[in-house]
Amino acid sequence: MAELMFVHMPAALLLGALAGWLAKRSMPVQAREVLSIAALVLASIVMPFWMLPVMMDRAAAFPAYGVARDVSLALTGAVIVICHSTWSPVIRHLWALEQMAMLVRYAIWYGFAAVALCTAWDADAQNAVGRGLLAMSFLFAGAYVLLWWRGSRQAPSTHPNAPAAF
Repeated sequence: MAELMFVHMPAALLLGALAGWLAKRSMPVQAREVLSIAALVLASIVMPFWMLPVMMDRAAAFPAYGVARDVSLALTGAVIVICHSTWSPVIRHLWALEQMAMLVRYAIWYGFAAVALCTAWDADAQNAVGRGLLAMSFLFAGAYVLLWWRGSRQAPSTHPNAPAAF
């Protein structure tokens, strides 16, 4: 049961991202700009928070924590998709690198610990989750490099808030 948290968290983020993509189409740019910094802070706090062993245990033991985890991750995914286009390219790259580093940190922490960090898992299941997180971080890094490479081959575009070229 606890190993399914590895599936619940990305699924909640992806469902939230889909909802955010649908909501983004009807939101004015000014509303997205207002939420921009809040989205960055929310994503940087909520995602690592639910990866802590104590929160993994609580989400496995108490259904209310599991619901709170799924709702907060879905909202985080929605807000990220809504506001991502308002971030400058530097902020987007730094945020993506920070998320990859977070995945690698937790993958090493869970994947190579000799003892179980969570009471909901045994050590073998925890190591499997760590290896899964490591694989996910490599997939995320590969997709990021592929998108960056594809974008670098296209004509440069300006950020919506950038001043016009002379």
